[in-house]
Amino acid sequence: MSDVIDLPPDDDSPLVDPPLVDDLYPDQDADEFTLVFIPQDQVSRNQKEVVVVPRESEDGKRIELRLTQLARILGAPITRLFHAGGGDFGFYLSDGREVHLSDESGSGQRSQVAYEQLQDLGMIAQIAFRQSQLLKNQTR
Repeated sequence: MSDVIDLPPDDDSPLVDPPLVDDLYPDQDADEFTLVFIPQDQVSRNQKEVVVVPRESEDGKRIELRLTQLARILGAPITRLFHAGGGDFGFYLSDGREVHLSDESGSGQRSQVAYEQLQDLGMIAQIAFRQSQLLKNQTR
């Protein structure tokens, strides 16, 4: 089981275990996703890692699916998501709004579904990163 990140929460939000997406933004021009994430200690001792995932790859399709699910919850496509501290996440939406999961305090069901999608995104980022590391080691 992974360890909890030891950060003081800004509110009553639960802390989230790594792997944790810290920042995700789709690059429409390059047709890829850039993910900054906090890895599990077994994967990397660095505080954060970065992985770039082509949109048309299997991992890219998984990311797209998770972002679509989150967009349904939030009411508009996501142009960027970020970890906002503790158990809170923020989203910039295509309609110009910025929303936070902490804003969803009245809807526990919606927040739970959003957290599930975010956990999956963290795992996708970590797996893609680990695969890229393994491929680099094979070519050496």
